[in-house]
Amino acid sequence: MKRIVLASVLSMVMSPMMAHDAAHPELDDWFMSLQSKKGPCCDGMDALHLKDVDWESQNKESSHIRVRIPATSMDDTTLAWVDVPDDAVITEPNKDGSTLVWPMYGYMGVSVRCFMFGAGG
Repeated sequence: MKRIVLASVLSMVMSPMMAHDAAHPELDDWFMSLQSKKGPCCDGMDALHLKDVDWESQNKESSHIRVRIPATSMDDTTLAWVDVPDDAVITEPNKDGSTLVWPMYGYMGVSVRCFMFGAGG
């Protein structure tokens, strides 16, 4: 019983971390190829899709982008506003269409490895 509960909890925590819909495997290679000036972004499984209320910027050229993401990798209920470094912004066309962010969690907290504007961003 404990294993079932643990698996259920892990699936709820991990599901927001999926970079894209498994129904679109044609995007796998594209996700794998994404890089910012900070380096490769992902393996296709560690991006967050952001709703419009979870990020802000004055425009696409702005160097003041902020995202609201989980404050720790273990708790997706506590959100924090995090500044996106200029070198984390990906400028190539977004085939997924959603605003995406790849957070990094470490001993000093959360930072952003890559960020990509959505189709309407």
